Amino acid sequence: MRHPSTILIVDDQLSGREVLRGLLTNQGYELAFASDGEESLAKAIELIPDLILLDVMMPGMDGFEVCERLRADSHLAEIPIILITALDDHDSRLRGIEAGADDFVTKPFNQVELQARVRSITRLNRYRRLLMERTYREQAEEEVYRRNRELTLLNQVITTATSTLNIHDTLYVACEALTQVFELPQATTILLHHEETQFTDLVTYRVPSFRMKQAHSDENQEPTQEPDLAKEIPIVGLLSEYLSESKTPLAVVDEPTDPWLSPVYEFMQRHGLGSLLVVPLLVHEEIIGIIELKAIERRTYSQQDLNLAQSVATAVGQAIETTQLYQALEHHATTLEETVAQRTRELQTERDRTQAVLQALGEAVVVTDISGTIQYLNPAAVTLTGYTEEEAIGQTWHLWQSRTAREREINGVGGQTLDGISDVVRTGQTWRGEVNNKRKDGTLYDALLTVAPLFNPDNLDQTIGFVTVQSDITPLKEAERIRTLHQEREKQAALDRLRHTFLSTVNHEMRTPLALIFQGIEMLEDSHLGELTPEHSDAVMAVRRQSWTLGQMVEGLTRVAAFLSKQETVRPVLALLEPVFNNLVPLAEFKARSKEVAVETDISPDLPSFPLDVKQMEEALTQLVDNAIKFNHPGGKIKINAQANDDWVMIAVSDTGRGIEEEQMDRIWEVFEQGTDPLRRAQEGLGLGLVLARYIVEAHRGTIEIETTPDQGSTFTVKLPRVKARKPS
Repeated sequence: MRHPSTILIVDDQLSGREVLRGLLTNQGYELAFASDGEESLAKAIELIPDLILLDVMMPGMDGFEVCERLRADSHLAEIPIILITALDDHDSRLRGIEAGADDFVTKPFNQVELQARVRSITRLNRYRRLLMERTYREQAEEEVYRRNRELTLLNQVITTATSTLNIHDTLYVACEALTQVFELPQATTILLHHEETQFTDLVTYRVPSFRMKQAHSDENQEPTQEPDLAKEIPIVGLLSEYLSESKTPLAVVDEPTDPWLSPVYEFMQRHGLGSLLVVPLLVHEEIIGIIELKAIERRTYSQQDLNLAQSVATAVGQAIETTQLYQALEHHATTLEETVAQRTRELQTERDRTQAVLQALGEAVVVTDISGTIQYLNPAAVTLTGYTEEEAIGQTWHLWQSRTAREREINGVGGQTLDGISDVVRTGQTWRGEVNNKRKDGTLYDALLTVAPLFNPDNLDQTIGFVTVQSDITPLKEAERIRTLHQEREKQAALDRLRHTFLSTVNHEMRTPLALIFQGIEMLEDSHLGELTPEHSDAVMAVRRQSWTLGQMVEGLTRVAAFLSKQETVRPVLALLEPVFNNLVPLAEFKARSKEVAVETDISPDLPSFPLDVKQMEEALTQLVDNAIKFNHPGGKIKINAQANDDWVMIAVSDTGRGIEEEQMDRIWEVFEQGTDPLRRAQEGLGLGLVLARYIVEAHRGTIEIETTPDQGSTFTVKLPRVKARKPS
């Protein structure tokens, strides 16, 4: 299929491009356009057009410079270029010719002339391309044929060289291949005897039909007497020094050009040789022989010919080396069997010794591959884990990893898991530490574990498995646990003694001074020491308030410490909550009234009786109600709710205060804690109420739950377990 010619039109003026478009449209061309020099170069590289119509007068890079740059590019140099110019002077045309232009068209255009020139140049360029393509194709076909022939012969040599251990056969095939490739009458291979310094004529191949071809080349002429090249003295001695330095194929014609080869030229003239090719045979970069290719006529050899000859020689050299290695192997084979047998006996003895040590070892030894699959375990490992050898071999070493350790590994919690250990050992390091394993019967044991890598003997940087040694340290860990427990008990006893001392100090050392302080305050207030001025009365009242606060602190600390030291606890009996609420609600209303806080109640009338210390529970709920009142705001309200279900009695105390900060939720149960809010810190109290309430509720086997919303309030819910009523019999 014939493709239209591509024409690239370069003009900085749109009008100029449109004029050429109109003249060349419908002429069977593919038109492309560029508006400046840089764009034209880019389009030329992209399209490789058949013709470029190039305007001369362009800003920046003019047409002459564009033409010069096109001709300087080897890929674009052959593209025909017609310069379009309004200049008609001799100097401009001369400059265009020097820049490489093929033709000129002068503005304004003659349509017929322009179309004729474009048609002629594009046609000539197409013919030129077709001729070049045909020439290239013919040359390529010839080259492919020649290369196929050479590769076939080279493959024949290589195949023979690799399939036989007979040096004579390999050399014969090599000589035959070279005579066919280079069309020579004969080739001779000469080897250096391995025990001497002399060369020996080993193989000579002569073309069988050579004499016949010579005899019939010209029937009118008497056939000339061909010299018997096989009987000529080999010239390797003349080239030994030269070849030892170059170690590459040497082609020589009968024209002296190299003083080093003067003896060779004389030899060739004396024996009527027109050309000579000598190819060295190398083994380990040492010359072991040559292949001589002699010809009566003068022959020239290209570098490709020399490379082919060297390839053949390389294949021959490798075949000779292989044969020599085979002979050396045969020489060593007679003694190798005994050496192997001796080494086998030594290895067997060593293995038996190692086996005996492992069998008698008191520590459990397990060998695994790189994936952790068990390959061996000694009797001590069987005894420790409870798994027989048949049960364990082929299983992963996770076989005795405890569930707890496995869960830590799966959840990414950490700990010394087997997969974590294997990651360390795969890097070539030895791991030592303690793990918790399980036996076949499910019992757990603590093990002191050592895991060492096993390396590939052929590559000491490659880990191919692990060897683990483990000892049961459960008795040691148990003894350590008992010792730790004993120490904790001693610490607890010491703490209890300290608490007892603290309680005694509080009760004795602080209560007596407080009693004296209150007695003194009463004497002052009753005017036993004289009448008090208003200022003195205010001061005495302030002292009374602070003394009362200190008394509350002492009382609270005493109660909290009593619960902590188990000296005080609840004594529940089957009782109702009604007495608690009868005392709690009126007191709450009285306290809330002074704070302008409303009190609401929602107490179920069907609350059951359940194990309850009425007095202690009343104190706990009082603390929660006081807390709700103190941290409420004027106009707010608190609500006391009590309900029950089959399992629990639930009492909720809600307020409409500021709520509790999230970061303070855990700290409100600490002694003296009121939170960081300045408004909360300003309220009365020592932070002991909630702590005491919690101890009382937990002593009833109950819980306190908190729900809070910032600026809306909090709800403290006490959940107390109830005793279900017995079914009637």
